[in-house]
Formats: sequence, structure tokens, C-alpha cells
Amino acid sequence: IQYYHPVLYPIAILLLAGMPMVFLGNRLGWRGYYALMVTTFLVGGIFALAVYQGVIVLAPLSPIETNMMMAFGPPLTSVALFSALVDLLLRARRGVRGLSERMAGINLLHVGMALTLIGILLSGTYSFNEAYFWDATLKTGEPVTMPDGTTVLLKDYRYEIGGHPVDIYTNYVKRLASYFLGWEGIHAISRDLSPAVVGVEEGKALIEKDEILQKITGLSPGGFSLGDLLRIKPEVGGLIEVDVTTDTEAPLPVLPNKTAVMVIEDPRLTKSVSSITGEDGRIEGTEVGFMIRGSNLTISNIAMGEVTEGFHKYYKYIVEKGKVEISVGNITIYPTEFEIYSRRMMMGKSGVLSNGTSLTIIEPHLFIKGYAVIDGKNITLPYVTGSGVYTYIMVAGNPYFLQLNRSSLYPLLLEGVESITDCGLSDPAACAGYVAVPKTVPENAKMVLLLEITDPSGRTTEHEVEIRFEVNGEVQGIHGLVPRVVHTPLSLTDMYLVVNPPIAKSLEGMDMMTYHELLVYYLSAVFKQLQPAERLALAAVLAGGYYQDTVMPLPSAQRSFQMEKAIIDLYLLAENFDPSNSAVNTDGLMVRMKPVPGVIFVWLGSIIMAASAIYTMVLTGRPKGKKQKGG
Repeated sequence: IQYYHPVLYPIAILLLAGMPMVFLGNRLGWRGYYALMVTTFLVGGIFALAVYQGVIVLAPLSPIETNMMMAFGPPLTSVALFSALVDLLLRARRGVRGLSERMAGINLLHVGMALTLIGILLSGTYSFNEAYFWDATLKTGEPVTMPDGTTVLLKDYRYEIGGHPVDIYTNYVKRLASYFLGWEGIHAISRDLSPAVVGVEEGKALIEKDEILQKITGLSPGGFSLGDLLRIKPEVGGLIEVDVTTDTEAPLPVLPNKTAVMVIEDPRLTKSVSSITGEDGRIEGTEVGFMIRGSNLTISNIAMGEVTEGFHKYYKYIVEKGKVEISVGNITIYPTEFEIYSRRMMMGKSGVLSNGTSLTIIEPHLFIKGYAVIDGKNITLPYVTGSGVYTYIMVAGNPYFLQLNRSSLYPLLLEGVESITDCGLSDPAACAGYVAVPKTVPENAKMVLLLEITDPSGRTTEHEVEIRFEVNGEVQGIHGLVPRVVHTPLSLTDMYLVVNPPIAKSLEGMDMMTYHELLVYYLSAVFKQLQPAERLALAAVLAGGYYQDTVMPLPSAQRSFQMEKAIIDLYLLAENFDPSNSAVNTDGLMVRMKPVPGVIFVWLGSIIMAASAIYTMVLTGRPKGKKQKGG
């Protein structure tokens, strides 16, 4: 409700101005009433002017008009309250008879009304203006002082799992969005991650059996320096521009009576790994070899036309077999062809320059084709091996994969996760929305916070705040988090504090997905009683409920991918969660505080109005004395 509305505010002013006329008009007379009103309006006008000039500030974040109306109202409200009280006191002087008149109840009603209006004038803008929210981060043992001087301290916290066992399966499986999203995510894991994990193990086994692979893949990621400059002259073929979109090759001729020379600045020899993909996009093999990286590459004495850049183009530099030799340790490489790309261009920047007789490539990557001698064995470059090698090399050092590898989920991924979504029907589509979660699980999890709040006067109060997570709410998609609002009266101002649980950040490599820590704790506690397949099923359904609003609008493929990430992320976070290392100690939890002055008058006025209604009802219900008949 907009209390300072151009219609409501004048009505309130007229109501307040009329109260002294009703209760004191017969004693003051018209002249006295006019004098009282003129004086009251003049005082209100002076207060409003003081606010306008900045002498008085009632609501610093509200418009000046609102502040002026706040200042103008209290003098009139005070006079209205005073008139009702005076009339009530005068009735009290007449004893029981005066107070038993029905007008006494009406007087009391207007006393409550005046008090309520005082509270509304003071609190209205604070209640409905979001600018008065103060946001802060609370960490254990670190007090936070708000702008008004109120200090909040999180003294301690604890996690609890509890409630009665609840059935999250019978009435919900194959019916709710959380189950269908969890089902999609499990299918994505079965289709993507599970085969990848199998591929990693296959690749690891291949490398362990193949000494050549061990030599190449064992090269340091930084590679080996080949000096300050590497000069290579072509013996046959020279430079060729390749357009992959048209599958055409255009030789770039050497200038007459010149010899083309390729110079690489700051060259470093490193390993290269690329996948061989089939028509369906699946990885069918791995090419392992060597490449040279540098800061700049220049090929001079070439008849260059106009250079057009793009991801669809690269260059070949052909050399005669055996004419170029690159040696590092017990590895000797004999290139016959270099495939040249610009790393800068692959990042969307300009990476190829030409002046008509030379070509410069910035941040070049030169993939070597030819052959190599490693420990006396001849191999063709690139060296072709199984598809699992590519997967293994790509993920082996990834922190996310290392954590996955150490988890109880890893053996399950190797076995396959299909059974989690298998409802026993011959048609897989008939099992849509089926996830084999445990039938009953604990009802809720709680985070209990011990807060100490100290007001500006130094008065300290302690509050035990309980934030709950209800599993049924999350499964049903209405979200299970129940934040807590703490109400602290501070003299004439009430402080409202909204406390939310800390945020658990996703694992590295998961695009910074986030979850409230109560969800992670709940899964962590319940996991202790479950097998890995049940854990994955429960994580899938709760991830579906948690991200339902976010992923439902997405296309099917993108939705499945997001659910796959969320399920794995939740599983690993829960399995490794330690309440003593909660994010509340490092990142803190978010609190929102809002001071609302005058609320006590709203409550007091409302109570008095309710009491007046009861009082008047009692007076109205009294039996009247019988009239005596005349003789």
C-alpha cells in the first residue's frame, strides 16, 4: 500500500483533523478549534520546511516529498491522539458511569487509530522501500556493524539432520519434473561421462603398455627450447594455402631467383594430441605427435596475394624427407610437412600479416608430419593409437577428474549407470521419469546459527536461528529451503534480519554452478546410509528440483548437459563435505537487515482498536433496565 499516495494521504489528514473537532469541539468552540488547527498545521509546515532544507532527515533514502509528508503528519496525529485521550480522561473523572457509556469505546478506538497512523507515518517508507535493506556477509567470529550502529556477530553454528522418514518415491516417480530432469541427467551421464571414464582407463592401459606413447606423452607441457630462432628452407613444394571449406590447396610460388626461408622466433618443441573422429562425431582414435610453438613465424620470398584470415584456412610448409632434423634427448624428428595455424587467430584476433613478399603468423603452432626415431625405433608422425589415449591425456591432470577418480562414483561409472533409470519395461521410453531413488529418506536438514545482536545503545541479545531444508519441497519443485527472519525490537525501531545459508561453490571446471550448503549437507548426511547407485539417483532428483526453473526452458540437448553437470557436481560436493569446513567460515553467509521505526505504534494501536471493539461490544450487549409503567 502506498501510504503517501496523493489520495490516501489527504484522507488521513482530514480524518486526523476531524478528531479534535469531535472530541473537543464542544469545549473549544469554533474559534478554539480553528486556532488549534492553524497552530498544528503551522507546526507541521515548519517541520516539513526543515526537512526540505535538510535540517531534519527522517528517511534519508526516500524522496524529499515523502520526508516532508512524514514530517507534516506527526504534529496532527499527536493533536488527534491528545484530543481522544483528553475526552477519555474527562469521562474517567465521572467514574464508572462515564466509562460505561458507549462513546468511551469509540474514544478508545480513535486512540488506537491515532497511534496506528503515527506508526504508519514513521514506518511506511522503510517497510516498502528496498533501499533500506542492508546486505552483509557474516563469518564465524567476525562481527559486522550496520550503518545504524547495530552489530551482528555469528558466534557458532551447527548442522543437524532430522525429522521423520518421508516417502519421496511413491507419489512422485514418473510424475514430477524433478524426476524427469534427473532421468535426463542420468541418461546423459550414461551416454557421455560413463563412456569417457571407460575410455580413460583404456587409454591409461595403452600408455602403460606402449613405450613410444610414454616417451611422447611424458614430455613436459612447457616443452623444450630449440634456441632463439629456427630457420627451415623448403626443398620441395614450398608453402601451400589450404581452405578446408572448399577442400582446395593453393601453392604460393617462391619469388624468382630467391629461396623461401621459414624463421620461427622463440621455438619450443612440445607434444601434440588430437582426436580422430568419425562421421557421427565420436572419437575413433588418437593422433599423438609433436608440434613447435613460437612467438612469431615469418616465411620470406613468397609471392603473396591478398591475405584473408579465418578459421577455415591454414598453411602447409613442405620439406624434403631427411633434409630437416630436430633432436631433443633421445628423440630425433625428421619433418616432411608442417601444418601451420595461428593461435591468436583461433582466439578471434588478427594473426596473419603479409606485405606481398612475406607472410608473418603471430603465435604460430606448427604440427609436424614425417617420422621420428625414439630410442632407436622408427615411427610415423603423427603416431596413431586408440581413442582412449586422447581422453586420458585430456583429463588426466584435470582437478575435477582427479576428484571424480577418487570418489565412490568412479567404479559405478565404469560399470554403467543404466540400471538407475531402468524400470523393467521393454520399451525404454516407457521408463521416462523413472529414477531408482531410496523410497524413504530423512525429512529435513537444519543449520542452527547462534547470533549475538548489539543495538547502538549497547544492549545485547542472543538468538538461535534455525534455517531448514525440506526434502519434500525440493522434490516437488517448490524448493526446500526455508530461510529465517529474525525480529529484534530496538527501542522505537524494529530490526528485521533475513538469514540465508552459505553458498557451496561448484568444483573446478563446472562453470561456477552454485548450491546452498544445506542441500549439500543433506546429501552428505544421507549418503552415509546409501550405496553409490542410490546416492547418484538421489542427487539426480534433488538436482532436478533445485535447477528446475533454470533448465526447463532450455533445448533438450542443453538441458541434459546442464543436468549431467549438476548431478555429478552435487554428488562430489556432498561426498567430500565437512561441516567443520563450512563456507560460513571462509565466504560467510548472506544476511539482509532492515530497520523499521515506529512499528511498535502500529502494533499498540491495533491492540487498542481490538480492545475497544471488545469493550464496545460488551457495553452494547448489556441488558437495559426495564421501564416502569405509569399508574
